[in-house]
Amino acid sequence: MSDGGKALKWIGIGCGIAGLLACLGVGGCLACVYFATKGPADVAHGFLADLRSGNDVGAWQRMSPAYRASHSLDAFRAQIAMTPGLREHTDATLGSRSIDMVRGADIGGTLHTPQGDVPVRFQLGLVDGSWFIDRVTTNVEASPDRLPSAGEIGR
Repeated sequence: MSDGGKALKWIGIGCGIAGLLACLGVGGCLACVYFATKGPADVAHGFLADLRSGNDVGAWQRMSPAYRASHSLDAFRAQIAMTPGLREHTDATLGSRSIDMVRGADIGGTLHTPQGDVPVRFQLGLVDGSWFIDRVTTNVEASPDRLPSAGEIGR
């Protein structure tokens, strides 16, 4: 192999290693974001799973202690009934995640209902090392067969 061929070989190996390290760095950053927001996202997914299965008590227990102290289970059920999409959703996609250890976590996404998709947003707080839901907000856009509506649970 000529000197020019050896140089190209080493340049190729160096670029390959640099590319691999860059991919590992990006993957590491994405993994950090995923695992940092996993706790709040798990609480939001659990809340929705509880509602889908009819477990209102389980969903209510995922609300913050301050909410539960000021809202009975019956009041919670009434709020659920008035909040579009929560009771009738069949699936959810929660792809928007942000976390601030001072202000809490914000999880957003879409509830999939037989009537169409409904935007949803969860605001969560950390209480004694556990994540709880402070607020759930939905917003239904107007369409030919439904009026716009919005609902909120919490604060």
